[in-house]
Amino acid sequence: MIDMQPQAGDYSIQIPITFDYKGGRGENNKKNNIIIGIVFGILAIGTIAFFVLVDIETWQKVLYGLVATYIWLFIARIVGFNELYFSDIYETLLERDFTLYTEDMWRIFNIEITYPYICYFKNGMKGIFVSMERDAITGKPDTAVYDHYEAVSEAYNLAHSLNMNIIHIDYMDTVGNDVRLQKMKQDAGSIQNPKMKDTMQLIYSHLEREMGNNYASHDIYLFLTREDKANFFYNVQNVASVMLGGNFITYTMMDREEISTMVKGLWNIHDFSILKACHNLIEDELVDGIRAISVIHADGNVDVLNKTTEEEEIELEMRLRKEQDEYNEKVTKRHKARHEARQRKKDKKKGANSGYNGPDDDIDTLDLF
Repeated sequence: MIDMQPQAGDYSIQIPITFDYKGGRGENNKKNNIIIGIVFGILAIGTIAFFVLVDIETWQKVLYGLVATYIWLFIARIVGFNELYFSDIYETLLERDFTLYTEDMWRIFNIEITYPYICYFKNGMKGIFVSMERDAITGKPDTAVYDHYEAVSEAYNLAHSLNMNIIHIDYMDTVGNDVRLQKMKQDAGSIQNPKMKDTMQLIYSHLEREMGNNYASHDIYLFLTREDKANFFYNVQNVASVMLGGNFITYTMMDREEISTMVKGLWNIHDFSILKACHNLIEDELVDGIRAISVIHADGNVDVLNKTTEEEEIELEMRLRKEQDEYNEKVTKRHKARHEARQRKKDKKKGANSGYNGPDDDIDTLDLF
């Protein structure tokens, strides 16, 4: 029996499976080009033979030659260069005035505002975005890379056994944004010895440049499932814990603000509203099938199976409005608390000038802000 388990230092593994490989996309394109070339060759030979064998006037030969050329070019545009596909894309861009619609990149219609921030997709899937914080890459044993990918592969196997899919998001905005480097440079600034201080700052600056080229401080994974909501979060925690066996320190569930920041980085856009994107997805989604709303029995009883599109839109709008009101209320309370803290600070200063220090609980409250 062939052992497919890779070992440290291996560059290949043996798989006891025979694949019927067709060559992939490149080979298919090559096959299509050969077919097009054969067709063009037959048309060219036929046209030349027609001009040589058929006794017609010169102007007729020129006319027939132009017609044949037009036919060849038309076939090349439609079949060879796939003009219809790119033409549809161009017309869509013109219609949208070269504006990227949120429906093209966003398929989530709701994100919970409470931990663990479960996302609900249009296709019925539930998802959780998880940010895995990477550990240091220096001072590791020679098998560190192998151990890391072994832990990740075990996590994938566990996830699939729990009916979950894992998608790794290549989010490169975290490259070079390691907060630990800033702390190290600040500590180096407090060194008393001038020569040692300059040396350490140069070392940390060089390390920051190198890490900014190829090191990301976080990896982002999207966990997807159709299972029950209660078990979903528990399963995600189990899989993420297995991943910690790799080169990761800890993990966090991404909330709305963090997901919005990720979307802006992935699509290179300056502004993105999750509330508007969720609303637009429901509002502009086309119905691609017939869905039963209710069943009326012979005795007159009605069993409601699904909500109508209008009811779903009203429910979504009310939920979005409620969440927006809750967010505004939190912001208002935060600003009010800060204003009250500043006012207490001013009152304290006035009391100090008059010989009054104020109660101790005022000092404790100020420390919170």
